[in-house]
Amino acid sequence: ETVLMFSTLLFTALCVINLILLNSSINRVVRNIIFMIEIYVLIGYFIISGHPEGFSVLWVSMIPCFALLIFGKKEGSLYCVFPFLMLLFFFWLPFGQNMLQYAYTKTFMLRFPFFYIALYIISLFLEIIRSLTQNKLKDSEDKYKHLYRHDALTALNNRYGFYEEIQNCFKNNNYGKCAVIMADIDHFKRINDDYGHQVGDEVLKDIAKIISETVCEHTIVSRWGGEEFLMFLKCEHDPMIFCDEIRKKISEKVFCAGSTPFTVTISIGICVADNITETQVDSLIRAADDELYNAKNKGRNLVIIKQFED
Repeated sequence: ETVLMFSTLLFTALCVINLILLNSSINRVVRNIIFMIEIYVLIGYFIISGHPEGFSVLWVSMIPCFALLIFGKKEGSLYCVFPFLMLLFFFWLPFGQNMLQYAYTKTFMLRFPFFYIALYIISLFLEIIRSLTQNKLKDSEDKYKHLYRHDALTALNNRYGFYEEIQNCFKNNNYGKCAVIMADIDHFKRINDDYGHQVGDEVLKDIAKIISETVCEHTIVSRWGGEEFLMFLKCEHDPMIFCDEIRKKISEKVFCAGSTPFTVTISIGICVADNITETQVDSLIRAADDELYNAKNKGRNLVIIKQFED
C-alpha cells in the first residue's frame, strides 16, 4: 500500500506538470502522447501489483470514458486500444501472467477484457450522443445569434446588429471621415393598402437587395424600422454618388402585384462627419433623419446631404 501511495502521488505530480505544459509551446499531440504514456505506466503498475486486493485494475475501465470525452471519437479510440492490448498481454498470455504479483482468478482474467470492450462501446455511444447534442446546441446558438442581430425579412442587420458593428468600428475610440445615411420608402403604407402586406414585404426585400449590391464593402447596412434603412459609411467614398445611384435604381425598377406593375421611390438623408466618437453616432443618426424629412417635405425621391455640426 505504501508503494501504491507513492506511485499515485508520483502520477499526481506528473499531472500537475502536464497542466503547466498546457501553456507552453509544446505541440498538443505531443502533450497528449506524454500524458497517455503516464496513464499507461500507472495502469500497467495497477494491473501487475493488483493493490489493494485486486481493486486497482478496475481503474482501467475509466480510460474509454475520459479518452473519448477529451480526445474525441477517433483519437480517443486509438488511445483506448493500448490498454486493451495490455489486458490481453497480462491476463491471457503466459509470459504476461508470470509478471503478475497478484493472484487474479482465471474467471476474472478471462472476462475482464470483454468487460473493457463493453465499457468502450457504452462510452463511444454516449460520446456520439454528447457530440450530436453539442452540435445541435451550437447550431441553435448560431441561429439565435443570427436572428438576434439580423432582420428576418431582409437579412440585413437590425438595430442590435448595427450597434454591434458600430462598436467594432470604434475600438480606437474615434473614427475619421464617415457618413450616416437614412433612407425611407415613399408612401409605403399606400403600397400595403393597395396591394397587400405580402407585396409590401417583397418590395422591402428587393430594395434591401438593391442597397446591399450598390454600397461598398465599407458600409454597414441595417433595416432601421418598418420601411427605413440605415447605413453607416466608414470610408472616403462620396456617399452622395452611390445614394443617388440607389435612388435611381429603385425608381427605375418595376415591381409587380400579380399582373399589376408599379414603381417605388425612396428618399434619403445623409449626414457627413470628419471625425467623431462612438457616443456621437446617435447624433449623426438624428441629423440624417432630419435631412430625410427635409427630402420628404421637398417632394420625395430626393437625396439631401449636410455636414455634421457638433
